[in-house]
Amino acid sequence: MYDSILLAVDGSEQSMRAAKEAARLAAAGRETQVTILHVVQTETSKEALAGASQVELDLSRRKKTLAAEQALQAQQVYYDVKVLYGRPGPAIVEYINGNRFDLVVIGSRGLNRMEKVMRGSVSQRVLNQTDCSVLIVR
Repeated sequence: MYDSILLAVDGSEQSMRAAKEAARLAAAGRETQVTILHVVQTETSKEALAGASQVELDLSRRKKTLAAEQALQAQQVYYDVKVLYGRPGPAIVEYINGNRFDLVVIGSRGLNRMEKVMRGSVSQRVLNQTDCSVLIVR
């Protein structure tokens, strides 16, 4: 079915539903590789502004991908985790366009509603600015 799937997560309920769908799709194929992608907004991160230690920041980031990892593990899917820094929309699009994926799976709405109002949704940006198939999960 698919050889490589990118799963973009932010810790929201929508990204958890996207993770379950990516796990289901990957499990249907043989040896599908899933890349879990999480983008940290360092300039607006609450933990960074609060002066949290590096260990606390790493733990907070890990929590954003943990549910997705568990969904993939439950389906015995091969995966790796990639963490990027910057604005989620542009960072995800750049990563997708710089790599080869058969499918991108992303939630319909993430945690940062202010960015959606100011710049448009991340899922819409991914859909409109990448060349591969995109599945937006509600």
